Amino acid sequence: MALASPKRLQGASPAHARSRAQEKALARRVGGQVTKGSGSGDERGDVRLRGVVRLEAKTTKNASFSVTTALIDKLEAAVLGAGEVPIMEIELLLGARTVIVMPAWALDDIMEALTASREAKT
Repeated sequence: MALASPKRLQGASPAHARSRAQEKALARRVGGQVTKGSGSGDERGDVRLRGVVRLEAKTTKNASFSVTTALIDKLEAAVLGAGEVPIMEIELLLGARTVIVMPAWALDDIMEALTASREAKT
């Protein structure tokens, strides 16, 4: 009978392998930079456009992902005092569906800026 090899020796899971590509694509899309160590050091978040937005990238092979208050608190704490909007991009089914999660106040700020920009053009 053969022994199963430990997970740590089996290589990256599909979601883990996809996460690096997700971070790079997200950084290109917003014009930001991937955070060194995927936010595990002093600078939190996976992607950052200084003074504008801090993004946390999540990916799963599943059709659902739980957004917890702890996860939201972590993202909001990362932007505290930086004047940045905290946003989480979640890829479901390894990127088949992508959604954005952000605090309601961030949506209010974005809508206010868009409205002001439209009014300035007219």
